[in-house]
Amino acid sequence: MSLVELTEQVLALSKEERHQFAVWFFENRERILPPGSEDTSEEIKTELRRRKQEYIDHPEQFRRVETREELARYFDEIRDEVRSRLPSNR
Repeated sequence: MSLVELTEQVLALSKEERHQFAVWFFENRERILPPGSEDTSEEIKTELRRRKQEYIDHPEQFRRVETREELARYFDEIRDEVRSRLPSNR
């Protein structure tokens, strides 16, 4: 299936189905495109350097995460907060 066909299929889904697909896509993003498989643009590298310097200058403003599990929980919290702010599809 081509990207155009896939896009058409996704856009043909109902609003609820598109929402479910978006959640599935987000939760499975590492299976779809493994980390490190894409090139990093200069713009992204510049932003990463800026954020690193921000952390060095103000570490008290950041939440330290020691393990992948803690990081996963942190992103789950963010996802749940975002979902709670979205209008219900039901």
